[in-house]
Amino acid sequence: MAKKLKNDASTSIAGTIHQFYVALDCCFNLISGETLFIEKFGDVAIPGIKQIEVKKYNDDLTDLHENLWKTINNWLQEEFRPFNYKELILLTTQDFSKSSTVKGWNNKTAGEKENTLKAIEKKYKKQEKKDANKERLVSNVLSESNADKLKIILDKFVILDSSPKEIEYWNTIKDTKAGHIPNGNRNDYMNSLLGFIIAPETIEDKS
Repeated sequence: MAKKLKNDASTSIAGTIHQFYVALDCCFNLISGETLFIEKFGDVAIPGIKQIEVKKYNDDLTDLHENLWKTINNWLQEEFRPFNYKELILLTTQDFSKSSTVKGWNNKTAGEKENTLKAIEKKYKKQEKKDANKERLVSNVLSESNADKLKIILDKFVILDSSPKEIEYWNTIKDTKAGHIPNGNRNDYMNSLLGFIIAPETIEDKS
């Protein structure tokens, strides 16, 4: 096997490909009048409906994993408008770690989610060894200045863990959304759809 180059971006590209698969899957559920955007308002967004952050990791989703805290922090940015969506979704390939206190997240109220995050912060502050960047991230998410917006976000925030990775996801979409297509034509059908959503006339910014 050839030695990996320093500028090898295959891991990053795999994440982007995964994002396009998620977008394609969501397109099957669009109804008249709805529009799906990729990377314009986050990873995948359907204004008025949902915004999805698509993340591909190989490790588990722990209480202090950057995936959880960076996602919330991104939604806390001044330019992001949580009122534009009914759901804010973190769709990740990760499984919850066995010791994670965020397991069962989707069954918690916004207040319970906030208390969970504060308990994680409190426990982390007691650790002798702390990562400065992680500490700043957690503190910013739970800062008083972000409190009101955080409550709005947590009320809409859903975690979809254990999302299938590329090949499995592709085959799942093909089997569940292209079942009406003759088996021998399904790959061509799926490739055509994927080609359509990245075609120049589709991605042109008309705003």
